[in-house]
Amino acid sequence: MEGIAGAASIVAVLEVTAKIGELCGSYVHEVRQAQNDIERLRSKVLALEAVLVRLQKLPPSEIDATAILDCCEYLDPVKKRLESKTEHSTMRRMGFRALKWPFTSKDVGAQVQKIEEYLSIFNTIVQLNISEKTTNADQDRLLDKLAYVGEAILTSYETSRRHRQCLPSTRVDVLQQIMKWTVDTSPRCIFWLKGLAGTGKSTIATTIASRLKAKSTHLATYFFKRGHSDLAHVRKLVPTIVRQLSGFSPSYRQSVLDAIKKDPNIGQSADLREQYETLLVGPLRLSRPLEPSNEPFIIIMDALDECDDEIDLRMLLNLFATTNDLPDLRIKVFVSSRPDLSRHGFEEMPSIFHHTMILQDVPREVVDSDIEIYLSHELRVIQERFRLPAQWPSMEEQKTLATKAGGLFIFAATACRFIGGASQAKPKERLKQICSSVTTNTLMTEELDQMYALVLQSSIKGRYTDEEQESNRVRFRHIVGSIVILLDPLPISQLFTILGGSHVESQEFLGVLQTLQSVIDVPEDANNPVQPLHLSFRDFLLDQDRCFDRQFWVDEEQANRTLALDCLRLMSSSLRTNMCGLPSSGTLKAEIDPTVSEDTFSPAVQYACRHWGDHAVKGSLVMNDHGSVHNFLQNHLLHWLECMSLIGRISEAIAALINLASMAEVGDLSAMIYLVLTASSQFQQTSLVSDFIHDCRRFALHFRNVIEQAPQQLYTSALLFSPLQSRVRQSFMSSVPRGVRLRPQLHETWGPSLQTIECSYYISSARLLQGDRLLVTSGFSYDRGNKREVLDIWNAQTGERETNLIPVTGDSKVIKLSPDGLILILVSYDGVLKLWDIAKRAYRFILEKRRSKVVCTEVSGDNNFLAVGYDDGTIQLLGTEAGDLRNELRGHSNYIIGLKFSPDSKIIATSAENEVLRLWNVQKGSLLLTIKDSFLLTIEDGLLTVEDLHIRTPNRLMAFSPDGKLLAVVVESAAIQVWDLAIGKVELNLEKTAGRPGQIPFQIVFSPDSEVLASLHKETIQLWDMRTGACFSILTGSNVVAFSPDGELLASGSWTHQVRVWNIQKDEVHCTFVGHNPGVRIINFSEDGRTLVSGSYYNGIAQLWDIQRSARHPSPEHEGQYLNDLVLQVNFSNDGKRVVSLSYDEVRIFDFETGDYRLRYGGHVNSFSSDGQLVILTSEDGTRVVDVQTGSHGNLPNGNLHTLSPDGQLAAFVCKENAIRIWNTRRDEEVTGFNHTCKDIKKFVFSSDNVLLASGSVSGKVRIWNIQTDKCLSTVDYPGRPDIPGLFFEIMTFSPNNELLAFGSTEYRQAYDPGFCLWDVRAACMRFRLSCDRRFIRQIVFGPDSRLVVGVTWLMVFVWNTQTGERILTEKSHSYTPRIDFLAGTEVVCIDGMPYPTGSAKMTEAEVARYRRSFSILQIDESKKWVNRSSERLLWLPDERRPGEYAVWGNQVAIASSNGQMTFLTFTDELDSQQQGEEED
Repeated sequence: MEGIAGAASIVAVLEVTAKIGELCGSYVHEVRQAQNDIERLRSKVLALEAVLVRLQKLPPSEIDATAILDCCEYLDPVKKRLESKTEHSTMRRMGFRALKWPFTSKDVGAQVQKIEEYLSIFNTIVQLNISEKTTNADQDRLLDKLAYVGEAILTSYETSRRHRQCLPSTRVDVLQQIMKWTVDTSPRCIFWLKGLAGTGKSTIATTIASRLKAKSTHLATYFFKRGHSDLAHVRKLVPTIVRQLSGFSPSYRQSVLDAIKKDPNIGQSADLREQYETLLVGPLRLSRPLEPSNEPFIIIMDALDECDDEIDLRMLLNLFATTNDLPDLRIKVFVSSRPDLSRHGFEEMPSIFHHTMILQDVPREVVDSDIEIYLSHELRVIQERFRLPAQWPSMEEQKTLATKAGGLFIFAATACRFIGGASQAKPKERLKQICSSVTTNTLMTEELDQMYALVLQSSIKGRYTDEEQESNRVRFRHIVGSIVILLDPLPISQLFTILGGSHVESQEFLGVLQTLQSVIDVPEDANNPVQPLHLSFRDFLLDQDRCFDRQFWVDEEQANRTLALDCLRLMSSSLRTNMCGLPSSGTLKAEIDPTVSEDTFSPAVQYACRHWGDHAVKGSLVMNDHGSVHNFLQNHLLHWLECMSLIGRISEAIAALINLASMAEVGDLSAMIYLVLTASSQFQQTSLVSDFIHDCRRFALHFRNVIEQAPQQLYTSALLFSPLQSRVRQSFMSSVPRGVRLRPQLHETWGPSLQTIECSYYISSARLLQGDRLLVTSGFSYDRGNKREVLDIWNAQTGERETNLIPVTGDSKVIKLSPDGLILILVSYDGVLKLWDIAKRAYRFILEKRRSKVVCTEVSGDNNFLAVGYDDGTIQLLGTEAGDLRNELRGHSNYIIGLKFSPDSKIIATSAENEVLRLWNVQKGSLLLTIKDSFLLTIEDGLLTVEDLHIRTPNRLMAFSPDGKLLAVVVESAAIQVWDLAIGKVELNLEKTAGRPGQIPFQIVFSPDSEVLASLHKETIQLWDMRTGACFSILTGSNVVAFSPDGELLASGSWTHQVRVWNIQKDEVHCTFVGHNPGVRIINFSEDGRTLVSGSYYNGIAQLWDIQRSARHPSPEHEGQYLNDLVLQVNFSNDGKRVVSLSYDEVRIFDFETGDYRLRYGGHVNSFSSDGQLVILTSEDGTRVVDVQTGSHGNLPNGNLHTLSPDGQLAAFVCKENAIRIWNTRRDEEVTGFNHTCKDIKKFVFSSDNVLLASGSVSGKVRIWNIQTDKCLSTVDYPGRPDIPGLFFEIMTFSPNNELLAFGSTEYRQAYDPGFCLWDVRAACMRFRLSCDRRFIRQIVFGPDSRLVVGVTWLMVFVWNTQTGERILTEKSHSYTPRIDFLAGTEVVCIDGMPYPTGSAKMTEAEVARYRRSFSILQIDESKKWVNRSSERLLWLPDERRPGEYAVWGNQVAIASSNGQMTFLTFTDELDSQQQGEEED
């Protein structure tokens, strides 16, 4: 009971602390003379409140109730005394200005001391609980979600090898100042140490870090290094710092863990500010009150100038500046860099934010003294190692060395390493060489350059012939030149693997490195990286002016060229098909253990694969026909792409191909100019290698999705579906799968489709930005029934999702992009509004939840205003920089559903649910115009209603002209009013000229020149002349349109598979793009008008099209392979030689062998026989039965609901006056003696012997007739629930013995329990009602002996015994339409080839495995991306080949894609043998 009392008392204490904090806030603004005392008391009370909140979450048994009650009793008088001064009547009359602080400074001191005692007690309880709250393993698992860079911290090998500590008695003043800063309480929270290269910044940073670490300071470090992938970027800096700091404080660690639990993706977030606030500042706010000491958290970042992310670096500096506003958190940041970091805005920060120390400003005599101490120490070590005389070196020599150093510690360090050298070195001679050297240039780095030159000259000293000297120089440039230009450091062994193939012997390789250890870090462990000891050595070698000895100067372009060739050589000898030994071509990358690729591809091979293209471009590698690049791609392109996929670098591969293609174009242009100038007759437009690289780029982009997901499909799907004339396909013809054949092969060359982007959500918007470099897609998905708005930014060149550009958007209910694509608006479900700057990769501002719900947002064209609409009808205009309120528009009273700015951002149009359209002056906030009869949009359950399959939104029903003079609005009469905004009157009334009367347009769009208005209707696009108001063109139906930037073209997307581009001036189709999936509801041109982006709403596909190619697809010879209507069913003929496609309005019959269609019948498909051989079609010419195998047909009487019996011999239909007729299709005559009338019949089904006919009607009745006796055997109502009328049972089937009828409904009825019924035909009674666990039935299948019945629902399969009604099997299905089979003579049910024994049936594991091997069934998986054999993935299908419907006949698959394309595939066992052969190769 004590624990419960304590828990209850916490609430009381919290109320008291909250009230005291509120009262102190009142005093602090009004009583100026006691502000320090007020703030002291207030801060302690708030700290106590924070601890109590944490304490409240503990189990009652762990709470000290006595201490809680004592605390409450102590604080209550404090609260009352504060209240007494504010509640006095005189004070209320006079206002708070008359307040007087009731406590003396001594009183406050005693109160603070007492509160600190309570803090200590409660902190102890919380800390003990925290230490037991989560196990270390669980904590580490959560912390692993942070993107951690181990090489960046102080204790890593990388850092310890690069940086040493200052010697004792050196840098004394500098170190003292920095150490003093770490403990002082001044507001200068940032210490910036800046100095030139080589002045010892990193040594000082390492020393400070080591000293703080020895003191057990709360310390985190991050050592940057240019050229190292993670160490040269800031994207993982915050998580790395947080991971280190979490080891010092249990309370901070727990707060970090809580933040990760809340948002598991925060450690990978693109937003530095979000990481900074969520992982660093937020947890510190929570944990600081729990800390027993007020020790600062110190962050050390060295070599910040070596960070490559300029935008992120500026953001990082701005974040550090905010630490001054958080004094209670005690965050201190030490930064070292070169002076040029100033350009990133560091010096723009107020001086109060940072303390700056410039190493060049340290008195020269102090620096020289420190260098002398360093030299004395290092030379003494050398003297002892080489047993030199005690008087060596002389004081004069030491002074000379110190003077030559010129204040650069890197000079002194390099000189000592050179003098000490290897065991065979001669220190005396080397010291004399340095002291006697004379500089020859006038650069600031002259002494350092002379030092480097001396080191290099000594490395090749000896008696060499001229030929040997030249060989040494070449070897030096090759080895050392490669080391200094490496994009990622490599271990010695791996670097030798790359360079060794070019005739570099192992001993020669090591010999060169051993002589250069004074400038190059050569680790003893061959697995550790070799690299320059200091960046200045790299700068020296690559600078022709500094490296005055030309034998050592490294031509950076030549070095890159040589390294590119070395990489090509290594890849050519190392790469082959399926190096990882994957079990099948359908193995997904996600199924592969990451260690497999790491073990297979050495670091050298991975480096070569990743960077050969970079080095080729940097080296301007000449790409000749049949040269090194051409030969490599012709022989190893697929192997290279496979490797890049397996190591997760496919985007880098595509980027490399793009860069190579650009370089090849430049080469072609240069060659063309040369040939023209020389009047050569050997003129050709492009080279072979240029053509091949462009084809490689198209190949990699088109098949990017499958290459990334299933690398081995490179050799099957990618080659199979490539155009016949593709250079890649032709080069790898031997790898084209022999075990699968495709018909028809539609395209000879690559079409206009540049790239396909697959999103995992419904797309509602897609557009190109920043000169076609970025593609932005947005839409929504459903997570556990909750709608989630999503926005992605993609690299339009490579197809990679640019996750670093935007924050995670999965928790947002509103996402909107500004017109120029620079600002992203996010509104979370808890009402927080955020404005994200895409260019700066940071939030501009964050506004907490307000009184009403945000439902609509819009950014003005000039990016100055953000309009926010609320559910109460209020509209606020905010500034986009800080979120300040500019104007508030009041006039609407309902839910805001539309906001639209005029092009000049001076006017905003607003609309609300069931209200008039209003126009406002943005600057003044005044109402300009009200349009009363605008089209009213209703809201149902918070969602926009959908009419005629077209989504209408207010912003699509009104449009400002680009010149800002006109406003077009759709009004209730289905007309369009065009308002002149200058005079506020209607200038034009555009009456409807085509389509159904009263059909309201669902989109209106102005042309860029404001002279044309396009209005979209369900069946037409109407173009209006804004000068005359006349409709001058009516185009065929569409779903969405967009004008090109120059206004000459109009693109339209339809619900079919076509995207059309119209030439408005010529009133003709400019080009047609075919292959898009249906439901094209997004169309946008790129900024230059050369590219078109289209999007499919339902399947999440966005496609980029090349307008300039203007290719017309389908080509004439294959036009028949595209169907104009949605395919309902695909069937094979009995012999498998014909394929029949059935759509709403036609039947087509194809030759499977050739892929050509032979017969085509127009008309509506009513029914087909169970074997698919006979089809009933109804057209204007009547109704007929067509034999799909022979093409013959016969006529049927007119009627409705024509239905064929399973063998096609009989047809049932309904004639006039609801008469049911039976027709014999073979005799072409009516079956006499059957004469019944029934209303509202919607379904017929025949028994297998053609004796029985069952019907279902909309009234919910099922009737069974005997055709031969002309009797109605049964009339069945829905059993037990006569109060549910109109339940239509559309799924009906007879058992094979015709004794049972199964029927069920897919209709939703709240009171209806889904499932199906078994009706006993002979007994005329209900045998069983079978429940499918409240799932709706999709398919019913009887066993061959009628003893079993299978019910298929959504991804579930149920099996019952028809004699007992017992459910004997419940299994999950891996497809929506599983194939159901039965083992003859047994009770074994097979679901997609997997046998499941039921009842008394038994099967051993060996029998199951044997059956699985013998059962070869082809099917397409539920994602519609894969053709499977049983459960094994065989072939990936590109988007344009994915099925709407498909059929299987043996080893043949016929696919009718949603875009109307037909695909025929044949699989043989040769596919398996070929794959096995490739693995053996």
